[in-house]
Amino acid sequence: MFKYRRMTRQSRSATGALLLITFLASSPWFCLPGYSQVQKPILDTKTNLSSVRLSPAAHQLGDQLGINEKIKNLEDLRLKSEMTDLRALTRVVIRQDFVVNRQDILEQIEQTRLEVDFTLARINEEMSLYTELIEAYADERNKKVAHTNLLAFASNGIMWAIAEALTIPTFRVPSLSVSSGVVGILAGATPSVFSALAVKLIEGKKHRPHELPNMLSKVFGYPTSQDTEYPDSVWTFLNTIPAGDKSGETRIEQIIQHWIADHYIGSFTSRDSKQQLDSLIGSKESSYELTIGLLRDRRTMLQQLHVQVSKMNRLLLELLLVMRGEKLYLVENQNLEEEEDDDAEADQGSQTESEKPGKRRMLKKLNPHLPNLHLPTLDPSERAGDL
Repeated sequence: MFKYRRMTRQSRSATGALLLITFLASSPWFCLPGYSQVQKPILDTKTNLSSVRLSPAAHQLGDQLGINEKIKNLEDLRLKSEMTDLRALTRVVIRQDFVVNRQDILEQIEQTRLEVDFTLARINEEMSLYTELIEAYADERNKKVAHTNLLAFASNGIMWAIAEALTIPTFRVPSLSVSSGVVGILAGATPSVFSALAVKLIEGKKHRPHELPNMLSKVFGYPTSQDTEYPDSVWTFLNTIPAGDKSGETRIEQIIQHWIADHYIGSFTSRDSKQQLDSLIGSKESSYELTIGLLRDRRTMLQQLHVQVSKMNRLLLELLLVMRGEKLYLVENQNLEEEEDDDAEADQGSQTESEKPGKRRMLKKLNPHLPNLHLPTLDPSERAGDL
């Protein structure tokens, strides 16, 4: 009877403990915080390849590079080529001017594209380095967590075996029930201690950094080296307020505000925290500890910076399409009739009557499948007669 009552009491205790553990595991107070934040693009270039008009952002980049006037001159030369009353010698001069202007624009666009690639190459290099460190630190952490769990399971099993072994002879030696109970308590408490240690180990080991500043240095106003410097075209692009943006903030400022508001970037919550900034850029002047979380935040920020810099190529493509005649030198969201009137007034006195119909024909080609406009070739007999 005594044994039955004692076993019933143990069963009730075990059932109560199991219910308590189940409740705590499902309780929201013991769960990690989850965010339902839907990530949105930081900056939208609003590039539309199906439109024959130039996006405001592409027009702004053209101004920055100083090629808008050259593109406009190129289009004027293309329009002049449609005139039917030109002498062959005049056509040759127009064609030569066209080729010179076109080559100059191509070189500027290609240089800017290579400057973008130069910046992206350095960012990619740093991201690959951080990825390698994250994987190495994560492997080290996973091994420690696995060993901790193994010790928890082993100690739990061994102690429960001892406790049950002490319970068997209690019908002869009742005093052994005390020892059995003590060992049972230890068998239940020991895995809890190991589990708490495993949770602590999830953060990974803290390492002493031996590194150089990264590409985030200039973003936060820190000194840069020759490896972390940005080309002028890229840096000017990042420090320009996007065309049509109502916030009045530059691209860099909007990117930083996005990082601060991003719940998934836990290492950066304030722009005024020098300790946070030092750890993010890898400054040697501050003492900080390198962790998996910090490396992941750096990689995330560099990835998002990588995306914003690479968007310059979308705008360069638009400028290239304008140069090829597949887009018109007209900015989106502007009134076409006003644009025609302004162009007519600006060109008054310099355009002949034969040029204006060509201008109108050019503007009527506003459709998604605008063909390439090439300068006509000279007929050999006509060229010989004029020359």
